[in-house]
Amino acid sequence: MLREPILSRPRASLVVLIVPLVCCLLIPFGLAQAQTGRYSDVRALVGRVQEDLRRAAGMASPRGKDFQRVDNAQRHLSQFDRALSKGKFDSGKLDASISDVQNVVDHNTLTPQDRDSLNVDLRDLRAVRKER
Repeated sequence: MLREPILSRPRASLVVLIVPLVCCLLIPFGLAQAQTGRYSDVRALVGRVQEDLRRAAGMASPRGKDFQRVDNAQRHLSQFDRALSKGKFDSGKLDASISDVQNVVDHNTLTPQDRDSLNVDLRDLRAVRKER
């Protein structure tokens, strides 16, 4: 009768204990990563739009209508991003943001580059809206 070597039994039990432990530690990490990354592409777009608005605001008078339009767009984008960071896609805030950025493009004094950048941003925001 052949016996199993004594050393292989403890090693096997060690594997049986370690594998579930490792899985228990990695699964929550993976879920947290998935939740954080859920809207990461949309949040990156919001960041780009906000940067383009900051650049466009350089020509606006701090007390004028141009500045107010940029400020409204920034505020609604920030509110939309705040909801995304909590895992909620707020289409109402996205719609308000799109409308506000469109107002900036339509009514503010902008350089051609700023106008082009904001038009690309609008196209991309509308594509995100259409997907949801």
